Amino acid sequence: MATNTETFKVAGISHYKDAIIENFVFDDDDEFDYESSNVELIPEPENEYDPNAIKVLVNGIKIGYVPKDLTTFARNIIDSPNYSGAKVTISGEKSYGSNDDDEETEEIDLWARIHLTTEFESEEEKKSEKKLSILAAIELTLGILLLIASIIITKVSFIFFALLIIAHSLYWLFKEKNQ
Repeated sequence: MATNTETFKVAGISHYKDAIIENFVFDDDDEFDYESSNVELIPEPENEYDPNAIKVLVNGIKIGYVPKDLTTFARNIIDSPNYSGAKVTISGEKSYGSNDDDEETEEIDLWARIHLTTEFESEEEKKSEKKLSILAAIELTLGILLLIASIIITKVSFIFFALLIIAHSLYWLFKEKNQ
């Protein structure tokens, strides 16, 4: 199977910065990197600002929203039968400065990206399956011809061999149709 991943920023992450810092373990004191595949994308039709809003939860913690201009796009991916999951990466860094009273300040800037993955059958895989179908049909035809010839000749070993070929080709044909 081939995969495709669409990536975009999570909107509104600054509103949830305290919850993110409190609930996620980051590797370094000055740089933050966190990755999770425990992601839920939940439509929020009762959202007062946007009835099409989709909130992003990581490990059950709200970290933001799918950007307003991408909700339809994201919804199409999520609702697709090829959708295989989401992953979120959260990154950030500390910045230092001073306020009006010359006191040293520390600010943490965070940003997050969401990665939506779909899986689909590539053209090469489709061609390969088509070739197998053709080969199974040819094998079935040869098996039937061998069975007819065996009946005419009345050799038991030929009949058994022909039935074996027919059974094998039918197995592959039915297996392909049930996948």
